[in-house]
Amino acid sequence: MTTAAEVQSIYANIIRQSLNSIVASATAAAIDGGSTTKAGYIASLINQAANSTRPALLVSNYITGIAPDSATLDNRTTFCQNQYNAYVAAGSANANLGPYEALGVAFADDASFAAKVSGKSLSTIINETYTAALGAAPGSAQVTHFTSQYTYYYNLYVGAGLTSAAADNRAKAAVVGQILGYGGTNLSTTFSTKATTWLTNAGNGSPAYSTAL
Repeated sequence: MTTAAEVQSIYANIIRQSLNSIVASATAAAIDGGSTTKAGYIASLINQAANSTRPALLVSNYITGIAPDSATLDNRTTFCQNQYNAYVAAGSANANLGPYEALGVAFADDASFAAKVSGKSLSTIINETYTAALGAAPGSAQVTHFTSQYTYYYNLYVGAGLTSAAADNRAKAAVVGQILGYGGTNLSTTFSTKATTWLTNAGNGSPAYSTAL
């Protein structure tokens, strides 16, 4: 028999929020009644986490090398969802890239990001990130596009009063996040599959915090 507490645990492990006990009881009854399955419920929550927990996991893992601890994942998941909502409200045509880009920028002053990009040219950063996220090296058109994105953000940050060094760092972080977004929102990539596997295991009661995806 499926309990409301089990459903609440599944929900919390994937969505990183609490689930109302009435809704949890109804979901448990649906699973036991055969109108859905535990696996189906987990899959539906993973879809729901597309703009929240998934980018929180993927950007964190790429930059730091591991998934966050539980409390940090909660915070980054909320941050990503809020950023997605803000991009939607602003009318962005690619709002689903927003959480990745914003979380990338949030890492700009972190030591883990510095270690990831220190001493590397912009083209090397683009190539490495694109290959990790999309599974193949970028073509010249992609390199040109992301170089232009870097320039756009660099000028934006300088115009906002940041020093050249700070603007450079944030622009690189934005581009890294943006590229990760293309890989993360393409569910067929190996990069994105890592998050799906983590979330599926979490839904089944085994969230692997502070380890590589």
